[in-house]
Amino acid sequence: MVYVSQWNVKGQPSEEELATNGGAKGGVSIYELGEDGVSVTYKGHFDGPARSSCLTYVKENDTLYIVHQTKGQGRNAWQAGSTVWACKIDHNTGMLTEIDRIPTMGGNPEAVSQVPGKLQLCLACTGGNDHVEKIIQTNDGTWTTKYEYDDGAISMLELNEDGTFGKWLDVQMHRDHGPDPSSSVQHNGRCQITGHPHSCTINQTGQFLVSGDKGNDTAFVYKIHDDRPWIL
Repeated sequence: MVYVSQWNVKGQPSEEELATNGGAKGGVSIYELGEDGVSVTYKGHFDGPARSSCLTYVKENDTLYIVHQTKGQGRNAWQAGSTVWACKIDHNTGMLTEIDRIPTMGGNPEAVSQVPGKLQLCLACTGGNDHVEKIIQTNDGTWTTKYEYDDGAISMLELNEDGTFGKWLDVQMHRDHGPDPSSSVQHNGRCQITGHPHSCTINQTGQFLVSGDKGNDTAFVYKIHDDRPWIL
């Protein structure tokens, strides 16, 4: 089977659109891979995250994990916000069933990877480009405002044998940033207001994780330890 994550960008698609390209409905479109290893046949759709981004299958617990690349709504409305989903696969039909969901460490989770051979996931959360204005009183009694921005982060999450989520094992914050404002036309020059890790690629031995950070034009390399969460 082939699973294709999608964003909802134009409303409810027709059945014909779903069968051809998913219709940008969001969630995950499901296809059966032909014996030639090239052709695919549309089998159905999983109405999962509206902005399904990266997904990864973990063989050790037979579960598909999907990240919802958006920001939380605030006021504890986390179900529709930045989350990672755990889904079981029906191996007869290929259809998916959600079994667990938790909020991610940071907004806009963009990438998810398994540590090879282990029940552990690593996620990259890019945060956003919006700010919050905080009113503060300084030590001398005067008043001013302070801009605060999202945290970008790389995090490691424990998985259970039944596919559900365990505890967060470690979080590495990405707060350094590039020129702000910059000459970029993206986000009116505010695309580097804070760290924005966009990837979490793990090598085949499971010893190292590499993350490219768009917010400060830096590639971070993490060492993954067997006996404790990783350190840079």
